[in-house]
Amino acid sequence: MQKLNNWKELIIVADKVLKYDPTNVKALFRKALALKNLQEFEDAIALLDKVFKDLDTNEEFKKKVDEGMVNEFKGLQQSTKAAYNAYLKKQKNMYQTMFSGN
Repeated sequence: MQKLNNWKELIIVADKVLKYDPTNVKALFRKALALKNLQEFEDAIALLDKVFKDLDTNEEFKKKVDEGMVNEFKGLQQSTKAAYNAYLKKQKNMYQTMFSGN
């Protein structure tokens, strides 16, 4: 329960930072990580997709993000998508078992 609260608190803090600095790299990364760990995969993926879109279109943001951080975002994006796919597969299997009559 403590970890769950920590992830939720992290999102609250990150949102406060992002309210004043929408391109704060650490806040964006930490929020995406917290969303992933709370299994809010779609929100995490959407946030990470936005980060990569902004890297392509926002020069100010691009200056804030070094190559190492880009790799961190890529790794988080890949692991989040993998976790989401595993979650969906588990859900599908659970529902198939539930409704198969076995």
